[in-house]
Amino acid sequence: MADKRQQIGALKSSVIIGSASLITIAIAIVKVKVLAVLLGPGGIGLIGFLQNLVSGVSTVAGLGISSVGTRQIAQAASSEEASELAIARRALFLSTMFVCLLGFTSFLVVSHLFFVNVDRLENNSTNKLILAVAVIATIAAASQISLLTGMRRIVHIAKLNVISSLLSAFVGILAIWFLGFSGIAVLVLAMPLSSLLVGAVFLQKLPKSAEVSNSNKEIAFQFKTIARLGLAFMLGGAISTLAPLAVRTLLIDSLGETALGEFQAAWQISMLYLGFVLSVMGTDYYPRLTASISNKSQAVEMVNEQTEIAVLLSLPVLVLMLGTAPWIIPMLYTDQFKNTASLLSLLILGDSLKVVSWPLGYVLLATGDGRKFLFAECCGFGSFVIVSWFLIPHFGLQAAGLGFIAMYGVYLPFVYRLARKEIGFKWRTHNFVQIIVLLVFCLCVKAASAYSAYVGLAASGVFAFVGICWANFRLRKLKPSGGFIGKLIFKLDK
Repeated sequence: MADKRQQIGALKSSVIIGSASLITIAIAIVKVKVLAVLLGPGGIGLIGFLQNLVSGVSTVAGLGISSVGTRQIAQAASSEEASELAIARRALFLSTMFVCLLGFTSFLVVSHLFFVNVDRLENNSTNKLILAVAVIATIAAASQISLLTGMRRIVHIAKLNVISSLLSAFVGILAIWFLGFSGIAVLVLAMPLSSLLVGAVFLQKLPKSAEVSNSNKEIAFQFKTIARLGLAFMLGGAISTLAPLAVRTLLIDSLGETALGEFQAAWQISMLYLGFVLSVMGTDYYPRLTASISNKSQAVEMVNEQTEIAVLLSLPVLVLMLGTAPWIIPMLYTDQFKNTASLLSLLILGDSLKVVSWPLGYVLLATGDGRKFLFAECCGFGSFVIVSWFLIPHFGLQAAGLGFIAMYGVYLPFVYRLARKEIGFKWRTHNFVQIIVLLVFCLCVKAASAYSAYVGLAASGVFAFVGICWANFRLRKLKPSGGFIGKLIFKLDK
C-alpha cells in the first residue's frame, strides 16, 4: 500500500509540475515566435549564446549551491528537527550571498573573452553590467528554488515558474520591440530577475526558521559539505553548461550566425517540450530520492517508478515531435530556419535516451558522490563536444544533433553501471521492455519521416495513440477503480 501511495504521490507531483510546464511552454512558444519575427536567426542565436554565457558563469561561480542546497535542505527536512532545517537554511543563504558577489565579479572579468566573436552586440560596459546583474539574479533565483525544492513546495514552484515566465516574456518582448538588438541584454536579464522577484514572494510563505543558539559549528559543517560536494557538482554543472556553449562557438566560427540561430531554435524546442517530464525529476523526485537514499531497496523502487512514469508520459510527445518537426519549425519560427527541422529530429532521438538516463543520474546527486557525478558529466558532455567538432566539417549543422545522440549514448550505460554499484539498481523487466519500445518507436518514425514527411506524420500519430493507450492502462493500475489519467490523478489518495 505504501508503494502504491508513493507511486500516486509521484504521479500527482508530475501533473502539478507538468501542468505548469505546459503553460510555460505555451508562453515560451509565443515569445519565441515574436522574437524570431523581430530578430531573425541571427538574433535568436545571439540570445541563446548570451543566455548560455550567463548560465555558464553562474554555474561556475555558484559552486553547485543549487544542487547541494536541495540535497542539504531535503535531508534536514526529512529529519523533522526544526533546528537542523534552520541551520541548513542559514548556511544556504550565507553561501548564496558569497557566490553572488563572486559571480558578478567573475563575469566582468571574463566576459570580454566571449564578446569578441559577437558582431551584432556592441562590446560596451552597459551590456556587460546588465549581464553581470543577470548572473547574480540567476544564482540567487536558483538558491530560492533549491530551498523550495528541498522543502517540497511543489505548488509554490509550479506557480513561480508560470508567473515568472509570463513576466519575463512580457518584459523581454517589450525590450526587443523598442530597442531591437540593443535590448537583447535586457531580455537575458528578464528571466532570472523575474524568477528572483516572484520567488521572494513565495519564500515569505514558508514557515519561519527556528531560533538556533550556538549554531556556528553546525553552520560551519554545512559550509564544509557545500564546499566539498559543491565543487564537484559545480564542475559537473559547468561542463553541462559550457559544452553547449563550446558547440555554439564551433558553429558560429565554422558556419556563421545563421547556423547558430538554427541550432538555438532546435535546442530551445528540445529543452522545452519535455519540460513537463524532466522538471518534475528535479522538483519532486530528487528531494524524495535524497531523503530515501540510505534505504537501497526503497531507492531502487523509486528510480524504477520514476523511470516508468517518465517513459509513459514522454513516449507520445517524442514520437509526435518527430513526425511534426517539418511543420513545427516554420510555425514556431519563420521559413528562414530551413535546416532546423532535421537537426531537431536528431535532438529528439537523443532526448529518448535522456528521458531514460535522468532518473539514474539523480542517484549520484542523492548519494553525494561528487567524483562519480563529475566523471559521468565529463564523459557525456565531452562526447557531445568532441563528436560535434569532428563531424561539423562533414555534416555541418547536423553534426550537433549527432553529437547530442552520442552524448546520451555514452552517458546512459555509464550512469546505469554507477547506479548498479551505488544502490544495486536494476531495471524491472517491464521497464526494460518499455524503454526498448520507446527507442524502437522513435527510430521507426525517424525512418518513416526520412522516406516521406507525410508518412512520418502518419506513423507518429499511430505510435502516439498506442503510447497514450498504454500509458492510460499502466497508470490506471495505480488504483483499482481506474479512470482516465487526468481524473485518476486528481481524485486519488483523498
